[in-house]
Amino acid sequence: GGSPAAEAMRAVLLDPDLPLAPEAELLLVFAARADHLAATVLPALDRGVIVLCDRFADSTLAYQGFGVQADARTRTLIDELTARLPRQPDLTFVLNVSPGTAAERLRHRGGTTDRYETRDAAFHARVRAGFLAIAAAHPARCVRIDADAPAEAVHDAILSVVSTRTGHKRG
Repeated sequence: GGSPAAEAMRAVLLDPDLPLAPEAELLLVFAARADHLAATVLPALDRGVIVLCDRFADSTLAYQGFGVQADARTRTLIDELTARLPRQPDLTFVLNVSPGTAAERLRHRGGTTDRYETRDAAFHARVRAGFLAIAAAHPARCVRIDADAPAEAVHDAILSVVSTRTGHKRG
């Protein structure tokens, strides 16, 4: 989990009943990320802990850049804010999943849907294209995983990459 402030901001971001202007959404994402980094991630890294995040700056570019079809000025702002973050990921997994598989897994999960999950198929196609473009632009850091595979195969593929990159053997 993130810091209390970051989680509160995230709750606003995900609430489909709270409409946000695109600029407000973008700045709130970065505010939550900055607080999460300062309060949670950086102290853990200073202690030598390996930190895993399920979303980071690539998600911002994919969702707030590609997904909402941001203009060039906004994409530049995303790049500038990302560059100002005190730490960047060492390794990023891009889980490449088809829209059909993603929709089926969302249905199977059940529960409520958030602001992003309720967006139309075109939005999700742009987000996916964004993630794939990011992975292509950063091949040393980004590893694409076929997430249409069964969950156990996705899990094993991720563990294999982590094992190779860190030298830690699974066991």
